[in-house]
Amino acid sequence: MLDWANLVEPVLIMELHCQMGHIAAASAHKLIESSAVMGVKLDLSSQEADCNACTFMHTTHLPLSKVRISLPAQKFGDKIHTDVWGLSLIALCQG
Repeated sequence: MLDWANLVEPVLIMELHCQMGHIAAASAHKLIESSAVMGVKLDLSSQEADCNACTFMHTTHLPLSKVRISLPAQKFGDKIHTDVWGLSLIALCQG
């Protein structure tokens, strides 16, 4: 069995946070510890910090309307909801 930890350079926790789609740093750390993600070695001395992109998105998020404006989907795949963020006025990661 390959020892993936010796094949790669360690990454900072905030760099991993950015590379994994801005998931919680604790969740990214847990994925590495549980071997759910292979080929990544975490720099254990790195510290969690504020992420400008996450801060920006949390402060500008508008609540979703509770009023249904269309009929519910009748079968799987009829409606697909995604969270698409367009062009960004800030740098996503300084990682």
